[in-house]
Amino acid sequence: MKKIFIPVFLSAVSVFCEVSFLGRGVNLGNWLDAPKSQSLDGVSSWGVEINADDFVNIAQKGFDNVRIPARFSDYLTAQKRVSPEFMAKVKWAVDNTINNGMKAIIDVHHFDEMTTAPENNIEILKNIWQDISLEFKDYDNSKVFFELLNEPSGATTIELWNKYPEELIKIIRNTNKTRPILLATADWGGFATLKPLKIPEDDNLIITLHYYSPMKFTHQGADWVESGFDWLGTRWTATVAQKLAMKKDFEEVYNYAKDKNLKIHIGEFGAYNPAKYEDRVLWTEYVARLCEHFGFAFSYWEYSAGFGLFNPTAKKWREELVTALFSTEEITDENYTLSDNEIIRDGNFEYAGSNWIFGVWHESGKATGSATADGFSVTVTKVPTETWGVQLLQDKLAVEAGKTYILSFDVSGDDGMSLNACVETDKDYVQFGSVAVSVPAKNVTAIIQAQETENPVRLIFNFGYSAGTAIISNVSLKEIITDDNTSIVNESEKENAKNKISVKNHKVFISKNIINAAPNAEFEIVSVNGKILFSGKCDDNGKATITKGMPKGVYTIRVKNTVSLKYVEK
Repeated sequence: MKKIFIPVFLSAVSVFCEVSFLGRGVNLGNWLDAPKSQSLDGVSSWGVEINADDFVNIAQKGFDNVRIPARFSDYLTAQKRVSPEFMAKVKWAVDNTINNGMKAIIDVHHFDEMTTAPENNIEILKNIWQDISLEFKDYDNSKVFFELLNEPSGATTIELWNKYPEELIKIIRNTNKTRPILLATADWGGFATLKPLKIPEDDNLIITLHYYSPMKFTHQGADWVESGFDWLGTRWTATVAQKLAMKKDFEEVYNYAKDKNLKIHIGEFGAYNPAKYEDRVLWTEYVARLCEHFGFAFSYWEYSAGFGLFNPTAKKWREELVTALFSTEEITDENYTLSDNEIIRDGNFEYAGSNWIFGVWHESGKATGSATADGFSVTVTKVPTETWGVQLLQDKLAVEAGKTYILSFDVSGDDGMSLNACVETDKDYVQFGSVAVSVPAKNVTAIIQAQETENPVRLIFNFGYSAGTAIISNVSLKEIITDDNTSIVNESEKENAKNKISVKNHKVFISKNIINAAPNAEFEIVSVNGKILFSGKCDDNGKATITKGMPKGVYTIRVKNTVSLKYVEK
Protein backbone atom coordinates (compact mmCIF):
# COMPACT_ATOMS: atom_id res chain seq x y z
CA MET A 1 0.00 0.00 0.00
CA LYS A 2 1.13 3.50 -0.79
CA LYS A 3 1.56 5.94 2.13
CA ILE A 4 -0.17 9.26 1.51
CA PHE A 5 0.33 12.53 3.38
CA ILE A 6 -2.11 15.39 3.02
CA PRO A 7 -0.39 18.75 3.58
CA VAL A 8 -2.38 21.41 5.37
CA PHE A 9 -1.39 25.04 5.92
CA LEU A 10 -0.84 25.13 9.67
CA SER A 11 -0.06 28.82 9.98
CA ALA A 12 -2.48 31.17 11.71
CA VAL A 13 -5.20 32.95 9.77
CA SER A 14 -4.17 33.52 6.16
CA VAL A 15 -2.49 36.87 5.58
CA PHE A 16 -4.19 37.42 2.23
CA CYS A 17 -7.70 37.03 3.63
CA GLU A 18 -8.07 38.31 7.19
CA VAL A 19 -11.41 37.38 8.74
CA SER A 20 -11.67 40.81 10.39
CA PHE A 21 -13.81 42.04 7.49
CA LEU A 22 -16.77 40.06 8.89
CA GLY A 23 -15.58 37.66 11.58
CA ARG A 24 -17.99 35.13 13.11
CA GLY A 25 -21.72 35.53 12.68
CA VAL A 26 -25.19 34.01 12.59
CA ASN A 27 -28.19 34.07 10.26
CA LEU A 28 -31.65 35.28 11.28
CA GLY A 29 -33.21 32.50 9.23
CA ASN A 30 -36.93 31.66 8.96
CA TRP A 31 -37.95 35.23 9.82
CA LEU A 32 -38.00 37.92 7.13
CA ASP A 33 -37.39 35.25 4.49
CA ALA A 34 -40.74 33.54 5.11
CA PRO A 35 -43.39 33.95 2.39
CA LYS A 36 -45.74 36.90 2.80
CA SER A 37 -48.72 34.54 2.53
CA GLN A 38 -47.43 32.64 5.58
CA SER A 39 -46.85 35.63 7.84
CA LEU A 40 -49.30 36.93 10.43
CA ASP A 41 -48.97 40.29 12.17
CA GLY A 42 -45.33 40.50 11.22
CA VAL A 43 -44.53 37.11 12.76
CA SER A 44 -43.38 34.36 10.43
CA SER A 45 -45.47 31.20 10.39
CA TRP A 46 -42.11 29.47 9.98
CA GLY A 47 -41.96 29.83 13.74
CA VAL A 48 -39.45 32.62 14.30
CA GLU A 49 -40.11 35.97 15.95
CA ILE A 50 -37.20 38.36 16.42
CA ASN A 51 -37.24 41.28 18.83
CA ALA A 52 -34.68 43.81 20.05
CA ASP A 53 -33.53 41.54 22.87
CA ASP A 54 -32.36 38.93 20.37
CA PHE A 55 -29.76 41.32 18.93
CA VAL A 56 -28.48 42.03 22.44
CA ASN A 57 -28.40 38.28 23.05
CA ILE A 58 -26.39 37.60 19.89
CA ALA A 59 -23.92 40.41 20.57
CA GLN A 60 -23.33 39.33 24.15
CA LYS A 61 -22.31 35.88 22.91
CA GLY A 62 -19.50 37.52 20.97
CA PHE A 63 -20.75 37.32 17.38
CA ASP A 64 -19.38 39.83 14.89
CA ASN A 65 -21.99 39.77 12.14
CA VAL A 66 -25.68 39.10 11.57
CA ARG A 67 -26.87 37.96 8.15
CA ILE A 68 -30.42 39.11 7.49
CA PRO A 69 -32.14 36.94 4.84
CA ALA A 70 -35.13 38.87 3.49
CA ARG A 71 -37.73 37.90 0.90
CA PHE A 72 -37.95 41.33 -0.77
CA SER A 73 -39.67 39.87 -3.84
CA ASP A 74 -42.80 39.06 -1.80
CA TYR A 75 -43.19 42.64 -0.62
CA LEU A 76 -43.40 44.74 -3.77
CA THR A 77 -45.70 47.58 -4.71
CA ALA A 78 -47.73 47.68 -7.94
CA GLN A 79 -44.75 49.46 -9.48
CA LYS A 80 -42.47 46.51 -8.54
CA ARG A 81 -40.60 48.49 -5.90
CA VAL A 82 -39.92 47.34 -2.34
CA SER A 83 -42.80 48.30 -0.08
CA PRO A 84 -41.89 50.95 2.52
CA GLU A 85 -43.33 48.75 5.29
CA PHE A 86 -41.06 45.82 4.50
CA MET A 87 -38.02 48.05 3.96
CA ALA A 88 -38.69 49.51 7.41
CA LYS A 89 -38.54 45.99 8.93
CA VAL A 90 -35.20 45.33 7.25
CA LYS A 91 -33.91 48.74 8.37
CA TRP A 92 -35.02 47.98 11.95
CA ALA A 93 -33.02 44.74 11.86
CA VAL A 94 -29.96 46.50 10.44
CA ASP A 95 -30.14 49.29 13.01
CA ASN A 96 -30.42 46.83 15.89
CA THR A 97 -27.46 44.89 14.54
CA ILE A 98 -25.08 47.82 14.24
CA ASN A 99 -26.34 49.48 17.46
CA ASN A 100 -25.16 46.33 19.24
CA GLY A 101 -21.70 46.58 17.71
CA MET A 102 -22.11 44.00 14.94
CA LYS A 103 -21.99 44.10 11.15
CA ALA A 104 -25.18 43.58 9.12
CA ILE A 105 -25.44 41.60 5.88
CA ILE A 106 -28.56 42.41 3.86
CA ASP A 107 -29.33 39.30 1.81
CA VAL A 108 -31.90 39.07 -1.00
CA HIS A 109 -33.29 35.65 -0.12
CA HIS A 110 -35.83 33.26 -1.67
CA PHE A 111 -36.43 35.22 -4.87
CA ASP A 112 -37.99 32.06 -6.29
CA GLU A 113 -38.93 33.64 -9.62
CA MET A 114 -35.22 34.13 -10.36
CA THR A 115 -34.89 30.35 -10.09
CA THR A 116 -37.72 29.61 -12.51
CA ALA A 117 -37.74 32.59 -14.92
CA PRO A 118 -34.70 34.83 -14.40
CA GLU A 119 -34.92 36.76 -17.66
CA ASN A 120 -38.46 37.85 -16.74
CA ASN A 121 -37.41 38.94 -13.26
CA ILE A 122 -33.90 40.38 -13.48
CA GLU A 123 -35.35 43.89 -13.86
CA ILE A 124 -37.27 43.41 -10.60
CA LEU A 125 -34.04 42.33 -8.89
CA LYS A 126 -32.43 45.51 -10.23
CA ASN A 127 -35.30 47.54 -8.77
CA ILE A 128 -34.84 45.83 -5.41
CA TRP A 129 -31.17 46.71 -5.35
CA GLN A 130 -31.80 50.26 -6.40
CA ASP A 131 -34.23 50.62 -3.48
CA ILE A 132 -31.89 48.96 -0.96
CA SER A 133 -28.97 51.06 -2.18
CA LEU A 134 -30.86 54.30 -1.74
CA GLU A 135 -32.15 53.31 1.71
CA PHE A 136 -28.72 52.44 3.10
CA LYS A 137 -26.41 54.72 1.11
CA ASP A 138 -25.47 56.81 4.16
CA TYR A 139 -24.65 53.84 6.41
CA ASP A 140 -21.04 53.14 7.37
CA ASN A 141 -19.40 50.88 4.77
CA SER A 142 -17.71 48.88 7.52
CA LYS A 143 -21.03 48.07 9.18
CA VAL A 144 -23.51 47.27 6.39
CA PHE A 145 -22.81 44.72 3.64
CA PHE A 146 -24.94 43.87 0.59
CA GLU A 147 -25.46 40.29 -0.70
CA LEU A 148 -26.76 40.26 -4.29
CA LEU A 149 -28.80 37.03 -4.31
CA ASN A 150 -28.97 33.96 -2.13
CA GLU A 151 -28.10 30.64 -3.80
CA PRO A 152 -28.59 31.41 -7.53
CA SER A 153 -29.85 28.20 -9.09
CA GLY A 154 -32.27 26.53 -11.49
CA ALA A 155 -32.84 28.60 -14.61
CA THR A 156 -30.32 31.12 -13.30
CA THR A 157 -27.52 29.09 -14.84
CA ILE A 158 -23.80 29.60 -14.45
CA GLU A 159 -23.82 31.43 -17.79
CA LEU A 160 -26.55 33.85 -16.69
CA TRP A 161 -25.08 34.32 -13.23
CA ASN A 162 -21.79 35.27 -14.86
CA LYS A 163 -23.71 38.12 -16.53
CA TYR A 164 -26.12 39.47 -13.90
CA PRO A 165 -23.80 40.48 -11.01
CA GLU A 166 -21.98 43.07 -13.09
CA GLU A 167 -25.33 44.72 -13.90
CA LEU A 168 -26.44 44.67 -10.26
CA ILE A 169 -23.12 45.99 -8.97
CA LYS A 170 -23.31 48.89 -11.40
CA ILE A 171 -26.68 49.90 -9.91
CA ILE A 172 -25.32 49.70 -6.35
CA ARG A 173 -22.21 51.69 -7.23
CA ASN A 174 -24.34 54.62 -8.37
CA THR A 175 -25.09 55.40 -4.72
CA ASN A 176 -22.70 53.16 -2.72
CA LYS A 177 -19.28 53.68 -4.26
CA THR A 178 -17.29 51.47 -1.90
CA ARG A 179 -19.93 49.41 -0.11
CA PRO A 180 -18.72 45.79 0.41
CA ILE A 181 -20.76 43.45 -1.82
CA LEU A 182 -21.09 39.70 -1.30
CA LEU A 183 -21.23 37.60 -4.47
CA ALA A 184 -22.51 34.02 -4.33
CA THR A 185 -21.73 31.19 -6.73
CA ALA A 186 -24.28 29.56 -9.01
CA ASP A 187 -25.85 26.14 -8.38
CA TRP A 188 -27.04 26.91 -4.83
CA GLY A 189 -23.97 28.83 -3.72
CA GLY A 190 -21.75 25.77 -3.43
CA PHE A 191 -17.99 25.34 -3.48
CA ALA A 192 -18.02 23.45 -6.80
CA THR A 193 -19.05 26.49 -8.87
CA LEU A 194 -16.47 28.90 -7.47
CA LYS A 195 -13.97 28.36 -10.27
CA PRO A 196 -16.47 28.87 -13.13
CA LEU A 197 -17.67 32.11 -11.50
CA LYS A 198 -16.85 35.24 -13.48
CA ILE A 199 -15.81 37.82 -10.91
CA PRO A 200 -16.47 41.44 -11.90
CA GLU A 201 -13.71 44.01 -11.59
CA ASP A 202 -14.43 45.63 -8.24
CA ASP A 203 -12.20 46.35 -5.25
CA ASN A 204 -14.90 45.69 -2.66
CA LEU A 205 -16.21 42.22 -3.48
CA ILE A 206 -16.42 39.26 -1.10
CA ILE A 207 -17.18 35.76 -2.35
CA THR A 208 -19.81 34.04 -0.23
CA LEU A 209 -20.24 30.25 -0.26
CA HIS A 210 -22.52 27.76 1.50
CA TYR A 211 -21.38 24.47 3.02
CA TYR A 212 -23.69 21.59 3.96
CA SER A 213 -21.55 18.57 3.20
CA PRO A 214 -22.31 15.74 3.53
CA MET A 215 -25.97 16.53 2.79
CA LYS A 216 -27.10 13.13 4.05
CA PHE A 217 -25.90 14.18 7.47
CA THR A 218 -26.74 17.89 7.55
CA HIS A 219 -30.21 17.56 5.97
CA GLN A 220 -31.46 14.28 7.40
CA GLY A 221 -35.14 14.60 8.19
CA ALA A 222 -35.52 17.78 6.12
CA ASP A 223 -38.96 17.77 4.54
CA TRP A 224 -37.93 20.26 1.84
CA VAL A 225 -35.19 17.93 0.51
CA GLU A 226 -35.98 14.89 -1.60
CA SER A 227 -34.96 11.73 0.31
CA GLY A 228 -34.30 13.79 3.44
CA PHE A 229 -36.32 11.37 5.59
CA ASP A 230 -34.43 8.39 4.18
CA TRP A 231 -31.21 9.83 5.61
CA LEU A 232 -32.36 9.80 9.24
CA GLY A 233 -29.73 8.25 11.50
CA THR A 234 -26.72 9.29 9.39
CA ARG A 235 -23.75 9.93 11.68
CA TRP A 236 -20.79 12.32 11.63
CA THR A 237 -18.28 11.28 14.26
CA ALA A 238 -15.11 13.14 13.16
CA THR A 239 -13.39 10.09 11.67
CA VAL A 240 -10.18 10.62 9.72
CA ALA A 241 -12.03 9.95 6.46
CA GLN A 242 -14.81 12.41 7.27
CA LYS A 243 -12.35 15.15 8.21
CA LEU A 244 -10.25 14.50 5.12
CA ALA A 245 -13.26 15.04 2.88
CA MET A 246 -14.14 18.37 4.49
CA LYS A 247 -10.56 19.55 4.68
CA LYS A 248 -10.08 18.85 0.98
CA ASP A 249 -13.13 20.97 0.15
CA PHE A 250 -11.79 23.94 2.11
CA GLU A 251 -8.23 23.56 0.81
CA GLU A 252 -9.46 23.85 -2.76
CA VAL A 253 -11.27 27.08 -2.01
CA TYR A 254 -8.27 28.39 -0.07
CA ASN A 255 -5.81 27.70 -2.87
CA TYR A 256 -8.05 29.29 -5.50
CA ALA A 257 -8.83 32.29 -3.33
CA LYS A 258 -5.17 32.81 -2.56
CA ASP A 259 -4.30 32.71 -6.25
CA LYS A 260 -7.06 35.19 -7.12
CA ASN A 261 -6.67 37.31 -3.95
CA LEU A 262 -10.30 36.79 -2.93
CA LYS A 263 -11.97 37.30 0.42
CA ILE A 264 -14.15 34.31 1.37
CA HIS A 265 -17.25 34.27 3.54
CA ILE A 266 -19.05 31.01 4.38
CA GLY A 267 -22.54 32.50 4.46
CA GLU A 268 -24.36 29.35 5.57
CA PHE A 269 -23.43 26.10 7.28
CA GLY A 270 -25.24 24.00 9.83
CA ALA A 271 -26.82 20.62 10.58
CA TYR A 272 -30.57 20.16 10.97
CA ASN A 273 -31.82 19.14 14.41
CA PRO A 274 -32.96 15.55 13.58
CA ALA A 275 -29.23 14.69 13.41
CA LYS A 276 -27.74 13.38 16.63
CA TYR A 277 -26.88 16.41 18.76
CA GLU A 278 -23.34 15.38 19.65
CA ASP A 279 -22.64 14.77 15.95
CA ARG A 280 -23.96 18.24 15.10
CA VAL A 281 -21.56 19.72 17.65
CA LEU A 282 -18.57 17.82 16.21
CA TRP A 283 -19.45 18.76 12.63
CA THR A 284 -20.08 22.42 13.47
CA GLU A 285 -16.82 22.69 15.36
CA TYR A 286 -14.81 21.23 12.50
CA VAL A 287 -16.37 23.53 9.91
CA ALA A 288 -15.75 26.57 12.12
CA ARG A 289 -12.14 25.55 12.72
CA LEU A 290 -11.59 25.07 8.97
CA CYS A 291 -13.05 28.52 8.32
CA GLU A 292 -10.71 30.17 10.80
CA HIS A 293 -7.73 28.05 9.79
CA PHE A 294 -8.02 29.19 6.18
CA GLY A 295 -9.07 32.74 6.97
CA PHE A 296 -12.74 32.58 5.99
CA ALA A 297 -15.37 34.68 7.75
CA PHE A 298 -18.64 32.88 8.48
CA SER A 299 -22.33 33.19 9.37
CA TYR A 300 -23.83 30.07 10.93
CA TRP A 301 -27.28 28.92 9.75
CA GLU A 302 -29.13 29.80 11.96
CA TYR A 303 -30.18 31.52 15.20
CA SER A 304 -33.45 30.02 16.50
CA ALA A 305 -35.17 27.55 14.14
CA GLY A 306 -34.44 24.00 12.95
CA PHE A 307 -30.66 24.46 12.86
CA GLY A 308 -30.72 26.94 15.71
CA LEU A 309 -28.13 27.90 18.29
CA PHE A 310 -30.80 29.37 20.54
CA ASN A 311 -33.91 27.67 21.92
CA PRO A 312 -36.62 30.38 21.82
CA THR A 313 -39.06 28.34 23.91
CA ALA A 314 -36.66 27.68 26.77
CA LYS A 315 -34.92 31.04 26.21
CA LYS A 316 -31.57 29.28 26.36
CA TRP A 317 -28.55 28.90 24.10
CA ARG A 318 -27.54 25.44 23.00
CA GLU A 319 -24.20 26.05 24.63
CA GLU A 320 -22.31 23.12 23.07
CA LEU A 321 -23.11 24.39 19.56
CA VAL A 322 -22.10 27.94 20.45
CA THR A 323 -18.87 26.70 22.01
CA ALA A 324 -18.19 24.72 18.85
CA LEU A 325 -18.24 27.95 16.82
CA PHE A 326 -15.78 29.66 19.15
CA SER A 327 -13.45 26.75 19.93
CA THR A 328 -9.72 27.24 19.41
CA GLU A 329 -8.73 23.63 18.71
CA GLU A 330 -6.02 23.33 16.05
CA ILE A 331 -6.50 21.62 12.69
CA THR A 332 -3.99 18.80 12.27
CA ASP A 333 -2.66 16.79 9.34
CA GLU A 334 -3.96 13.29 8.67
CA ASN A 335 -2.04 10.25 7.44
CA TYR A 336 -3.57 7.34 5.60
CA THR A 337 -2.72 4.44 3.31
CA LEU A 338 -4.04 3.86 -0.19
CA SER A 339 -5.21 0.47 -1.42
CA ASP A 340 -3.40 -1.17 -4.33
CA ASN A 341 -6.73 -2.09 -5.89
CA GLU A 342 -7.59 0.18 -8.85
CA ILE A 343 -11.34 0.64 -9.44
CA ILE A 344 -11.13 2.62 -12.70
CA ARG A 345 -10.60 0.69 -15.95
CA ASP A 346 -8.27 2.13 -18.61
CA GLY A 347 -7.48 5.21 -16.52
CA ASN A 348 -4.58 6.21 -18.76
CA PHE A 349 -6.60 5.67 -21.97
CA GLU A 350 -3.95 3.43 -23.51
CA TYR A 351 -6.72 1.23 -24.92
CA ALA A 352 -8.25 4.12 -26.89
CA GLY A 353 -10.72 4.98 -24.17
CA SER A 354 -12.05 1.48 -23.62
CA ASN A 355 -14.80 1.38 -20.96
CA TRP A 356 -15.30 5.14 -21.25
CA ILE A 357 -18.41 6.84 -22.66
CA PHE A 358 -18.39 10.31 -24.19
CA GLY A 359 -21.58 12.13 -25.04
CA VAL A 360 -23.29 15.44 -25.74
CA TRP A 361 -26.50 14.83 -23.84
CA HIS A 362 -28.17 18.22 -24.14
CA GLU A 363 -29.16 19.66 -27.51
CA SER A 364 -27.97 23.12 -26.49
CA GLY A 365 -24.30 22.03 -26.50
CA LYS A 366 -21.76 21.06 -29.13
CA ALA A 367 -18.53 19.15 -28.42
CA THR A 368 -16.22 16.41 -29.66
CA GLY A 369 -14.16 13.89 -27.72
CA SER A 370 -11.62 11.18 -28.41
CA ALA A 371 -8.70 9.31 -26.86
CA THR A 372 -5.27 10.67 -27.78
CA ALA A 373 -1.66 9.89 -26.89
CA ASP A 374 -1.96 12.43 -24.04
CA GLY A 375 -5.28 11.21 -22.60
CA PHE A 376 -8.91 11.83 -23.48
CA SER A 377 -9.39 15.15 -25.26
CA VAL A 378 -12.72 17.02 -25.11
CA THR A 379 -13.35 20.18 -27.12
CA VAL A 380 -16.48 22.19 -26.31
CA THR A 381 -17.48 24.54 -29.14
CA LYS A 382 -20.90 25.53 -27.75
CA VAL A 383 -21.54 25.59 -24.01
CA PRO A 384 -24.77 23.75 -23.07
CA THR A 385 -27.34 25.35 -20.80
CA GLU A 386 -26.92 22.37 -18.44
CA THR A 387 -23.48 21.56 -17.01
CA TRP A 388 -24.11 17.84 -17.55
CA GLY A 389 -24.75 18.50 -21.25
CA VAL A 390 -21.23 17.32 -22.20
CA GLN A 391 -19.79 14.38 -20.29
CA LEU A 392 -17.04 11.79 -20.20
CA LEU A 393 -17.99 8.94 -17.89
CA GLN A 394 -17.25 5.43 -16.76
CA ASP A 395 -20.11 3.41 -15.29
CA LYS A 396 -20.54 -0.02 -13.66
CA LEU A 397 -18.15 0.88 -10.83
CA ALA A 398 -18.65 -0.53 -7.32
CA VAL A 399 -18.10 1.14 -3.95
CA GLU A 400 -18.95 -0.10 -0.46
CA ALA A 401 -20.90 1.60 2.32
CA GLY A 402 -18.76 3.08 5.07
CA LYS A 403 -15.63 3.18 2.92
CA THR A 404 -13.80 6.25 1.66
CA TYR A 405 -12.01 6.59 -1.66
CA ILE A 406 -9.70 9.07 -3.35
CA LEU A 407 -10.28 10.12 -6.95
CA SER A 408 -7.25 11.57 -8.71
CA PHE A 409 -6.46 12.72 -12.25
CA ASP A 410 -4.51 15.27 -14.29
CA VAL A 411 -5.95 17.76 -16.76
CA SER A 412 -4.28 19.91 -19.41
CA GLY A 413 -5.57 22.07 -22.24
CA ASP A 414 -6.80 25.64 -22.63
CA ASP A 415 -6.09 27.94 -19.69
CA GLY A 416 -9.18 28.89 -17.74
CA MET A 417 -11.48 26.18 -19.07
CA SER A 418 -13.56 24.73 -16.23
CA LEU A 419 -14.94 21.26 -15.54
CA ASN A 420 -16.29 19.17 -12.70
CA ALA A 421 -15.68 15.55 -11.72
CA CYS A 422 -17.95 13.53 -9.44
CA VAL A 423 -18.81 10.00 -8.37
CA GLU A 424 -22.54 9.44 -8.15
CA THR A 425 -25.11 6.66 -8.01
CA ASP A 426 -26.49 5.49 -11.31
CA LYS A 427 -30.11 5.26 -10.17
CA ASP A 428 -30.84 8.56 -8.37
CA TYR A 429 -27.73 10.71 -9.03
CA VAL A 430 -26.72 11.05 -5.37
CA GLN A 431 -23.15 12.34 -5.29
CA PHE A 432 -20.55 10.75 -3.03
CA GLY A 433 -17.95 13.43 -3.78
CA SER A 434 -16.92 15.96 -6.40
CA VAL A 435 -14.22 18.42 -7.40
CA ALA A 436 -14.24 21.56 -9.56
CA VAL A 437 -11.23 22.18 -11.79
CA SER A 438 -9.77 25.07 -13.75
CA VAL A 439 -7.54 23.87 -16.59
CA PRO A 440 -4.62 23.16 -16.42
CA ALA A 441 -4.23 21.26 -13.15
CA LYS A 442 -1.94 18.46 -12.00
CA ASN A 443 -2.78 15.82 -9.41
CA VAL A 444 -6.39 16.85 -8.87
CA THR A 445 -7.93 14.87 -6.00
CA ALA A 446 -11.36 14.46 -4.44
CA ILE A 447 -12.51 12.49 -1.42
CA ILE A 448 -15.36 10.10 -2.20
CA GLN A 449 -17.47 8.88 0.73
CA ALA A 450 -19.75 5.93 0.07
CA GLN A 451 -22.62 6.42 2.48
CA GLU A 452 -24.46 3.41 1.14
CA THR A 453 -23.45 0.38 -0.87
CA GLU A 454 -24.17 1.09 -4.52
CA ASN A 455 -23.40 -1.04 -7.52
CA PRO A 456 -23.16 0.38 -10.02
CA VAL A 457 -21.94 3.93 -9.53
CA ARG A 458 -20.28 6.07 -12.14
CA LEU A 459 -17.45 8.56 -12.42
CA ILE A 460 -18.44 11.59 -14.47
CA PHE A 461 -16.49 14.51 -15.91
CA ASN A 462 -18.88 17.39 -16.68
CA PHE A 463 -17.66 19.87 -19.29
CA GLY A 464 -20.72 22.12 -19.59
CA TYR A 465 -19.09 25.16 -17.99
CA SER A 466 -17.03 26.84 -20.70
CA ALA A 467 -15.75 26.52 -24.26
CA GLY A 468 -12.29 25.16 -25.03
CA THR A 469 -10.24 21.97 -24.89
CA ALA A 470 -9.44 19.85 -21.85
CA ILE A 471 -7.39 16.63 -21.83
CA ILE A 472 -8.02 14.18 -18.97
CA SER A 473 -5.29 11.68 -18.02
CA ASN A 474 -4.06 9.38 -15.24
CA VAL A 475 -7.50 8.76 -13.76
CA SER A 476 -7.53 6.67 -10.58
CA LEU A 477 -10.07 5.71 -7.90
CA LYS A 478 -8.75 3.80 -4.88
CA GLU A 479 -9.90 3.05 -1.36
CA ILE A 480 -8.42 5.00 1.56
CA ILE A 481 -7.40 2.96 4.61
CA THR A 482 -7.33 5.00 7.83
CA ASP A 483 -6.33 4.15 11.38
CA ASP A 484 -9.79 4.54 12.85
CA ASN A 485 -11.49 2.79 9.90
CA THR A 486 -14.83 3.81 11.44
CA SER A 487 -17.92 3.30 9.35
CA ILE A 488 -19.80 6.44 8.37
CA VAL A 489 -22.80 4.51 7.13
CA ASN A 490 -26.26 5.49 8.32
CA GLU A 491 -26.32 4.04 11.84
CA SER A 492 -30.07 3.49 11.71
CA GLU A 493 -29.84 0.98 8.86
CA LYS A 494 -28.87 -1.97 11.07
CA GLU A 495 -31.52 -1.10 13.61
CA ASN A 496 -34.15 -0.62 10.95
CA ALA A 497 -33.27 -3.97 9.44
CA LYS A 498 -34.21 -5.55 12.77
CA ASN A 499 -37.34 -3.47 13.11
CA LYS A 500 -38.94 -3.62 9.69
CA ILE A 501 -42.26 -4.16 11.35
CA SER A 502 -45.62 -2.52 11.02
CA VAL A 503 -44.89 1.14 10.41
CA LYS A 504 -43.54 1.18 6.91
CA ASN A 505 -46.71 -0.34 5.50
CA HIS A 506 -49.09 1.68 7.66
CA LYS A 507 -50.69 4.96 6.74
CA VAL A 508 -49.74 7.66 9.20
CA PHE A 509 -52.23 10.47 9.68
CA ILE A 510 -54.06 12.68 12.14
CA SER A 511 -57.84 12.80 12.37
CA LYS A 512 -59.75 14.66 15.07
CA ASN A 513 -56.68 14.82 17.31
CA ILE A 514 -56.11 11.07 16.99
CA ILE A 515 -52.85 9.88 15.45
CA ASN A 516 -53.01 6.60 13.53
CA ALA A 517 -49.67 4.92 12.96
CA ALA A 518 -48.79 1.38 14.09
CA PRO A 519 -49.30 -0.71 17.21
CA ASN A 520 -47.12 0.58 20.07
CA ALA A 521 -45.23 2.96 17.76
CA GLU A 522 -43.41 5.82 19.47
CA PHE A 523 -43.80 9.10 17.58
CA GLU A 524 -43.10 12.84 17.53
CA ILE A 525 -45.02 15.60 15.76
CA VAL A 526 -42.60 18.15 14.35
CA SER A 527 -43.19 21.62 12.89
CA VAL A 528 -41.73 22.66 9.55
CA ASN A 529 -38.85 24.40 11.32
CA GLY A 530 -37.95 21.26 13.26
CA LYS A 531 -39.56 22.03 16.63
CA ILE A 532 -41.00 19.00 18.46
CA LEU A 533 -44.60 19.93 19.26
CA PHE A 534 -45.84 16.66 20.75
CA SER A 535 -44.54 13.16 21.45
CA GLY A 536 -46.21 9.96 22.55
CA LYS A 537 -46.79 6.26 21.99
CA CYS A 538 -49.58 4.48 20.13
CA ASP A 539 -51.69 1.84 21.84
CA ASP A 540 -52.12 -1.77 20.72
CA ASN A 541 -54.45 -0.57 17.97
CA GLY A 542 -51.92 1.92 16.62
CA LYS A 543 -53.74 4.98 17.93
CA ALA A 544 -52.83 7.82 20.28
CA THR A 545 -54.60 10.98 21.39
CA ILE A 546 -52.94 14.38 20.89
CA THR A 547 -53.54 16.08 24.22
CA LYS A 548 -51.79 19.33 23.33
CA GLY A 549 -53.67 21.87 21.24
CA MET A 550 -51.95 22.77 17.97
CA PRO A 551 -52.92 25.38 15.37
CA LYS A 552 -54.07 24.32 11.94
CA GLY A 553 -51.08 23.66 9.70
CA VAL A 554 -48.75 21.15 8.05
CA TYR A 555 -46.63 18.92 10.26
CA THR A 556 -44.28 15.96 10.04
CA ILE A 557 -44.80 12.76 12.03
CA ARG A 558 -41.51 11.15 13.03
CA VAL A 559 -42.04 7.48 13.98
CA LYS A 560 -39.34 5.51 15.79
CA ASN A 561 -37.56 2.70 13.94
CA THR A 562 -38.63 3.84 10.50
CA VAL A 563 -37.74 6.44 7.93
CA SER A 564 -41.23 6.34 6.43
CA LEU A 565 -42.49 9.78 7.42
CA LYS A 566 -45.66 11.35 6.10
CA TYR A 567 -46.99 14.88 5.85
CA VAL A 568 -50.18 15.48 7.73
CA GLU A 569 -52.64 18.32 7.97
CA LYS A 570 -55.07 18.96 10.77
